[in-house]
Amino acid sequence: MTLLVIGFAFGCATTGGGYQRPTAEQIAAQRRQSYVNTHPNLSPITKQDILEGRPRIGMTQEQVRACSGDPAKVQRSGNASGIREVWIYYSSIPDMSSSAYLLTPAQIEQLYRIALANRKVTYLYFENGTFTSFEEQ
Repeated sequence: MTLLVIGFAFGCATTGGGYQRPTAEQIAAQRRQSYVNTHPNLSPITKQDILEGRPRIGMTQEQVRACSGDPAKVQRSGNASGIREVWIYYSSIPDMSSSAYLLTPAQIEQLYRIALANRKVTYLYFENGTFTSFEEQ
């Protein structure tokens, strides 16, 4: 576990040749822009919501995925009235790479465990493929 945490902490460092990996936010912005570019018939409001990563009630699952990326978990249930899905998202873990050189591996592991235990969980609810509500904890 300690090696995993150390790898995580230093994994975002610049590699040789001056290349720096895109950040998670840059990747998300690129995903959102790509979706908007390939769906020119979206309403202006929907385009803006997607570009800002803001899912809106009434969006399709595809549109929400463009906004928020893939959920960490999906729970499905169904009955005669249709299919219900709950998409579960977890907030990201803080990047410790900038201060990792000041911490011991045990301290990094402890901070990582605390961050995992305290991260926010968001539940997005869908009825028959349409985003209907959400809950944050």
